[in-house]
Amino acid sequence: MFPTFVNCLTVIIGSLLGLLIKKRLSSGFKSVVTTSAGIVTLVIGMSMALKTTSFLIMLFSVVIGGLIGYALHLEDHILHLGNWLEAKSLKGKGEGSATFAVGFLNASIPFLFRCNEHSRFHPSRNFR
Repeated sequence: MFPTFVNCLTVIIGSLLGLLIKKRLSSGFKSVVTTSAGIVTLVIGMSMALKTTSFLIMLFSVVIGGLIGYALHLEDHILHLGNWLEAKSLKGKGEGSATFAVGFLNASIPFLFRCNEHSRFHPSRNFR
């Protein structure tokens, strides 16, 4: 449980720092950071996926979960919440952008749908 709190705290601190210094960073730097984070996320996901003993369960889980999320418009609801949080945090300053809501969406997904090594849904667990 403690690692989850540390993770939440670092995400909040990193988000606040990003909001404070984003105008000072060049677009090239932002691109490198975003691409690097994406590659690391892809490697982590692939390594977790390769540990599974049942690819069919993983395939159906992802497809069914995606269909349920699409049917419930989860992405829209999380983006709406992100926009609301941004509006509340800026308090009418008018400096916001859609990137806050998208960042909030991307940061929220791992917390909402936790699948780590301690989860019973981790790919390395045997589902039989």
